[in-house]
Amino acid sequence: MLGMLAIGLYSYSQKNPAVLLRTEISPIDEETFMQLGSYEKNKSKDQNNYQEVSFSLKVNYPNEIENLEVRIPQYFSELFGNDIYLGAKYKESNNKEKYQFIHEAEILLYTGNVTNEEIRNILDEGIVNLSWVYEGENIQQKYNIGDSVIFIK
Repeated sequence: MLGMLAIGLYSYSQKNPAVLLRTEISPIDEETFMQLGSYEKNKSKDQNNYQEVSFSLKVNYPNEIENLEVRIPQYFSELFGNDIYLGAKYKESNNKEKYQFIHEAEILLYTGNVTNEEIRNILDEGIVNLSWVYEGENIQQKYNIGDSVIFIK
């Protein structure tokens, strides 16, 4: 029985990428708050009215997979809108030699009148789409960003 499970897991890992999706939301630190002083969208003098979203998507895939495509169709600015979204830094790499795709974002939010539940609901609208070809078969998977949210105090 254990051998069959091992064979099944091996087979699954050969035709599917390993996906790690993580979204951490935390209060901003003192240094970031001090930098807001010169920021044109600074909406409040209270540090507690701001949060940072650290979004990370890491995809490791076996060499048997072809044409891996990762789509994050909505930018976070579109998800959150102008009232909440202040800015972001994005970083992305697709290392085909190591069979690894990474997308990271650090997003600054004004959350003065927005609850954590409302932030999660907004992120529920964000969908990451993966597609690839394995042995001539087109395969797709979807991941909801809201499902990966962790609030850090």
